[in-house]
Amino acid sequence: MTRWLERQEAVDRYTAYLHWHATKDQAVANNMSAPPPEEEESLVTYAIAKQPPPASRHVLASSIISPDAHSASRFLPALSTFLQTRGSTFIPREFDVFGLWKQLVFKLPDIPEVGSRHTLNVVRASAPVTEPTSGAGRRRAQVPAHLDYALVKTAEVNPLTVGTPLQGLRVAHVKAIFQLPSHYPVKEKQPLAYVEWFTSFRTVDSTTGYFHVTRSTRRKRGIDGPYAEIITVDRIVRNAMLQQKNDRQYFVNSHIDGHTFSMFKLGRFDCLPRARVG
Repeated sequence: MTRWLERQEAVDRYTAYLHWHATKDQAVANNMSAPPPEEEESLVTYAIAKQPPPASRHVLASSIISPDAHSASRFLPALSTFLQTRGSTFIPREFDVFGLWKQLVFKLPDIPEVGSRHTLNVVRASAPVTEPTSGAGRRRAQVPAHLDYALVKTAEVNPLTVGTPLQGLRVAHVKAIFQLPSHYPVKEKQPLAYVEWFTSFRTVDSTTGYFHVTRSTRRKRGIDGPYAEIITVDRIVRNAMLQQKNDRQYFVNSHIDGHTFSMFKLGRFDCLPRARVG
């Protein structure tokens, strides 16, 4: 069962990648043959399935919050804040049902240091899956959760990264990619993501050359917890890898692939996905 699920996830990733290419090619053809549209079309840098997979189209908010699933402990407060920014006082509840996607797929640009290979980049946000037992003594096959870190666009000004390819970027933990329930008063054209922020890029480790970051926290009702936010997925630009140094500190690994190395170490500005017509 574990092997089948892994193969199915690989098929899903490749299908999303092919969909991205087909959409891009169609957009190019339309631009060549059709007059300019009357309304401005949105630009996106990611590919995602049109609908969440059947198994995750009806997920309770309580499951998204659960440490045994997506561990999004501040999902409801963050969602309330998001709705307020859209002018709504609607209060989300634990029994509300959401459709969840497993991943976002990005196509990194061709650069001389990497070429046309290794340009597929994926940010995953899937809960663990356990095969139910059908009889006594039978082992359970389990697929662990995949809750990836990512680089996310922000409006903050960090003196350490101003004028570099990292300007305006910050690391976040992506724990859920979802769509709002149809009965919510706020309508969003694109998926949303629940993220938990890390601090902005700080000092660089003298041994590894990696940036230090820590989990960002906020106090809610007298209780410290993760600094969480609901964002539109177009703010996510690619995945990231963190290595834990101690209980609080993490290193941002800049050697996970050629694009990351070129952006962090060589200062190349053309290492992130390019916008296309969505």
